[in-house]
Amino acid sequence: MTVSAGELLESVDEAAASAHVPAAVTGPPWAGVLPPRGGWRPEPGLPPAAALGAMVSAAVAEFRSRTQELEEERRTRAELDRIGREIWSRMVGQTQLPVRAVHAAQSLRFLRPPAAPGTEDPALFSSGAWLRLRTPYGSIAVRRAEAGLGTLGLSVR
Repeated sequence: MTVSAGELLESVDEAAASAHVPAAVTGPPWAGVLPPRGGWRPEPGLPPAAALGAMVSAAVAEFRSRTQELEEERRTRAELDRIGREIWSRMVGQTQLPVRAVHAAQSLRFLRPPAAPGTEDPALFSSGAWLRLRTPYGSIAVRRAEAGLGTLGLSVR
């Protein structure tokens, strides 16, 4: 549920050490899961575009190889999903960016040779629980799985 932070703060009764949860904020439910518009900070450790492309190609090849090696009776949706989760959940280099985000960028043609000399390599940014892979052709935003209030710099007491 999403509530107004101001109303929640007003409901705090410090003397009684209690608070009540205010009414839910109305609006579309998906609005609470959108990445922030601002506050993005650069994150180090992202390999250049060519290395990212090679990483995705290797991951796709590994997925194909591992699934083709499965015996027919073991080639179930659950097993394919497990292998996929294992491969696509790996982190890119020393970052917290999952390989699945780079795969999405490549699938959408955001990872390709720069259009002109001097065009920037992909860059990684963070804002709270979110990571954003920015390329000259578009961006991919992902929410970190371990995101919580601590990731946002907030606490509840």
